[in-house]
Amino acid sequence: MKPANIAPFYGCLYPGLCDIARNLGYALAIHGSMVTDLDLVAIPWTDAAVAAEELVAACFAHLDALDYREMLTRDVPSLTPEQVDRAVESAGETVKPEIKPHGRLAWNLYLQYGAKVDLSVMPRVLPAS
Repeated sequence: MKPANIAPFYGCLYPGLCDIARNLGYALAIHGSMVTDLDLVAIPWTDAAVAAEELVAACFAHLDALDYREMLTRDVPSLTPEQVDRAVESAGETVKPEIKPHGRLAWNLYLQYGAKVDLSVMPRVLPAS
C-alpha cells in the first residue's frame, strides 16, 4: 500500500477553481499526479476570456493563497526583509509569473500546511482589430 498523500484535498479544490475559470472564459484542466502539488492548466475558451492576471487574482482570492514572499513573511515572521529577499531569490521564486514554453505563464499559489497550486495559463489570441 502506498502512503497517504494530499491528492484528495486537491481534488476538492478543483470544482471551485473550475467554476471561477469558466466564469472568466477559461477551461481548467488538471495536469499531473496531485501527489506533491495541484498542477492546473487554464486554456482560454471563449472570446470573453479575461487577462491571465485577472484569472490568477480570482484564484488567489478564492483559495486565500499567498505568493512565496507572503508565505515566508507569514510563516517565519522573524525573517528580515533582506532574508526574505534572499530566500525568494535562492528558491527561484518571483512575484511575477514564470514564462513557460509557448507563452504559457505560471504562478505558484501557496496554501496552508505545505499545499501548493501550480497554475499555468495559456495565452489568449485576441481578435485582429
